[in-house]
Amino acid sequence: MKKEGGYTISTHTLTFKDDGTFEIINMPDWWLDGFGESHKGFYSGSGKWDISSSQGEWVIELDFDNLTGYPDGLNTDLSVQGHKPRYIYTYIGDPDSGKMMTYERSK
Repeated sequence: MKKEGGYTISTHTLTFKDDGTFEIINMPDWWLDGFGESHKGFYSGSGKWDISSSQGEWVIELDFDNLTGYPDGLNTDLSVQGHKPRYIYTYIGDPDSGKMMTYERSK
């Protein structure tokens, strides 16, 4: 994030809860805006999550009730890949660019 996007590194979290809700804190803006370009801003919000299969791949559907800059909410997906450990990722901009952001599980 720092090298590719020039972001300030602080606390950045994505928390999935057992009740089907999630919270996202300080996610870099390049995953939603600017077609993969960094504006050095962050999003925070919460909503409901679910897992589904899309074109033979598993995705985590995020349905935001609230999100910084999106008062009406927003829907987006994160991809799941691998077997052990499972990796969650999202493409940054055009998926053909191969640029992606991978999420790591904290211990």
